[in-house]
Parts: sequence; structure tokens; C-alpha cells
Amino acid sequence: MEWLIEPFNYSYILKAHLVSLFLCSFCGFLSCFLILKSYSLLADALSHSVTPGVIIAYMTSFSYTISSFLCGIFALCSMALVTGNSKLKTDTIIGVVFSSFFALSLFLVSIFSIPIKLESVFLGDILSLDDGEVFELGVLITILFGFMILSFSKIKFIFFDELGASIAGINVKLYRLLFFMLLCFCTVASLKTVGAILITAMLITPGASAFMICKSFNKMAILAAFFGGFSGFFGVYLSYFLDTYASAMIVLTQCVIFIVCFLYKRLKIANLHFLKVAKNV
Repeated sequence: MEWLIEPFNYSYILKAHLVSLFLCSFCGFLSCFLILKSYSLLADALSHSVTPGVIIAYMTSFSYTISSFLCGIFALCSMALVTGNSKLKTDTIIGVVFSSFFALSLFLVSIFSIPIKLESVFLGDILSLDDGEVFELGVLITILFGFMILSFSKIKFIFFDELGASIAGINVKLYRLLFFMLLCFCTVASLKTVGAILITAMLITPGASAFMICKSFNKMAILAAFFGGFSGFFGVYLSYFLDTYASAMIVLTQCVIFIVCFLYKRLKIANLHFLKVAKNV
């Protein structure tokens, strides 16, 4: 049975477990709001938009987090500017912006030599985290969780009833801006875990799974955070034994949870329908 705890004998895998547990939990918690407002495509756009920041950071020896965050904010501002000054639909604008930023990152990689593999940017490399990066991510996750816990009721009110929140005296524009900044920070933090390509799954799948089996938003948020944390921890654990990408196993674990929730929901509906028919007979 010792082989079951073998991964925890290595410090780098232990760090990967802890980071993925808390980061994926927060992503799951945040995913509920994205599901509620159908912001799935926006999450995908941000995951691609921050990649030029990663390349620029390695080119200039600038802060990885700050550079990526600024790129994400610039992408959000670009989308808001075009949305306010054109008749194009939001999904069209998001598609143009995120593909442009992603293409820019590929252009920068092809022109300038950087001391990093491209696949680590796109697919993540959580096992290579050093102590400084773990500390930075820990502080960032703590701040993100703290803000969401303190502002949960107000942000939930805004997402459910924006007009009602405005009438109640809540600064809707400020909290919307803070939420999108929060989403941008979360995306930057997730780059090391699952990479730019798979971040969307972390920000959508846990919430989608919880949505199918919960009637209360509060319960949905708690369950989505649990799904996210479990998939992060268990995904890294499985990747050790299967000798594969941790990011792939995290997302595949989330997909399995999604399928189980979907089947549970369908069986529950079928059972209710059967009982209704049996009662009428």
C-alpha cells in the first residue's frame, strides 16, 4: 500500500497538489458566476489573451503575473471599447480579440528566442513550480478568495438582478469591473496549472456540473468549488502514476464528474417521470 502515498514523498509533487487544490477550488467557485451570465466564451478569450504577457515577461525579465494581468486587462478594455462603438455582437468581438492576442503570442515566440518551451505556456507545467512561485500563487489565491467571500452577496445580487442592485445603492459598474479583474487574475494564476488552452475547462466545467444537480446558487457555489478542488488534487495524483500531463488529468477528471452529474440528472428525471406514470395508472 506504500505505493499509494509515494507521490507525497516528493516536495515538487506535494506543492503541485496544494496549488492545484486551492486554485481549482477557486476556479470552480468562480465558474458559477460565469455559468449564470453565459460568460463561457469570455473565459476562453481571457485564457488566450494573457499569453502574450507570458512571452513578454520572459523576453524582458519582467514580472510574469503583472505582465499577463496587464495583457488580460488590455484585452477586456479592447472588447469593451469595440462593443460600445459598434453594432457587432459580443461573441463576434470576443472571437476577434482572443484569436488576435493568441496569434500575437505565436508571432512573438517565432521572432524572439525565449528560455521557455511553448507547450508549457499552452499546456501548463505545474510540477515545475519553485518556492517563490508557490508563495506568489498562495498570496494571490488568498486575496482572490478573501475578496469573493466579502463581496459574495453583492456580486450575486448584481448577477441575478443588475437593476435591483443599482436601485439598492450598490455600485454595479465598480463591482463588475472588480469581478472581471478577479477573473483576469484567476486566469493568470491558472496558466501554470493547466496552461492557456485548458483554462476554459477549469472556469466552466465545475459550475456546469454543479448547476445540473443544485437548485440553490449557494449550494451550487460550494459544490462547484468542491468539484474543482477534487479534480485539481486527484488529477495531479493520477498524472504521477500515468506519467502524463497534470493539466490533462485535471480536466479529464472534471469531465468525468460532469458526465456523472449529467447521468444522475437524467436518471432522476426518468425516475420522476416513471413515478408519475405509475401513479396515473
